[in-house]
Amino acid sequence: MIFEEVGLLQGIIFNLIILSIIIILSFKNPKITQILIVAYFLRIFSVYINIFIQSLPDSQSDALVFQEIAMSFAKNDIYDLLKSFTGPDTYFISWFYAIFIVLFDESLLLLHSLSVFFGVGTVFLLWLLTKELWGEKAANISAWIAAFFPSLILYSAITMRESFLTFFLIMACFGLVKTMKTYKLKYILLSLFSFYIGSFFHGTMIFGAVFLSIVIIINAYKRFNFGLKERRLNPTFILLSILIIISVPSVISLFSNLPKIGIIFSSVSLENLLEIIMQRFESNYRQDATFSYPDWLTQSDPLTWIILSPIRLIYFFFGPFIWDISNLYGLIFLFDGILYFFVFLRIYLRRKDIFINKPALAILILGLAFSMIFALSISNFGSGFRHRAKFLCIFLALLGVAYQKKQFENKSLHLY
Repeated sequence: MIFEEVGLLQGIIFNLIILSIIIILSFKNPKITQILIVAYFLRIFSVYINIFIQSLPDSQSDALVFQEIAMSFAKNDIYDLLKSFTGPDTYFISWFYAIFIVLFDESLLLLHSLSVFFGVGTVFLLWLLTKELWGEKAANISAWIAAFFPSLILYSAITMRESFLTFFLIMACFGLVKTMKTYKLKYILLSLFSFYIGSFFHGTMIFGAVFLSIVIIINAYKRFNFGLKERRLNPTFILLSILIIISVPSVISLFSNLPKIGIIFSSVSLENLLEIIMQRFESNYRQDATFSYPDWLTQSDPLTWIILSPIRLIYFFFGPFIWDISNLYGLIFLFDGILYFFVFLRIYLRRKDIFINKPALAILILGLAFSMIFALSISNFGSGFRHRAKFLCIFLALLGVAYQKKQFENKSLHLY
């Protein structure tokens, strides 16, 4: 164990704070209270299993590295630690952990409880997002599914980045949905802020900010045309749209400094881009040969790699399949893939309702785009299991459509 002591006292105090926050949320949203309490106890129970009984899957390796680097950061006092702020970086999470170590001393339970806090918070945000899309009944069901979903419990109980990233991703999606409904500045800023903070944990999240900018630009163009025809223009919205358009180049230039994707945007040609992606792909393949994709799906030829991309997306969401199983962990991944299959099946059966719900269609496109980015850059089931959990809550929000009456009509299929 990295820490000399588990730090029970600090961990217990922090968990009491989490419970207090749940109680406070219940005053305003009493129907979510039971869901959040169940989600909390499932996650904190998993934390205790991981620390005291048996290490959970994926709780070693990267998770231990993050803890070790956090301890290295924590050797400084709080002022020096703040000066060593990493910014968007692979080990930003270690710097974040180090703040709590410096302030509250070494506590393994406290660090795990941070994941619990953001994991339970994600369930609450998912409830808000689904309620905004499909209503309260659907929101309750989607939140219950999230509370019990095994991979969401796992990554809310170990010291990995997934629970933090998912929290800000769902917050950003909520802001995106509210933006498309109201176009109020506070929701635009909420979404941009959430995507940006999410990029500190994984650089690909900044693509969400670009997607939001595109949505606003398209809508600004249509509103401008409509305003010209009706002789009614909204100066505030037009000014905001102009500012966003002007800021897009600055956002793109920021990519080169972001973790994971900076190296991609530093390449100046398509040839270099494909070479960089393929190097990452092959490295990923060598790191975990035990759970690697079939050889025919791991071809390094760029053309073959592109042609196989739809199949890779299928493997990303639903793999491994029964013929790919070789050990116990493979069975865990198989069970997880089966759960994803039923989620996507219910979404597919109600796709027409999603297509006429513009905010739902927007986050569907966003979720698939994010998933494709990861599907094209990994080559083993272990990585797929972890990375698809990042975007699961987007699809659980869309799953809410299965729990409301059918509403599709013969309407135009457009984002706007």
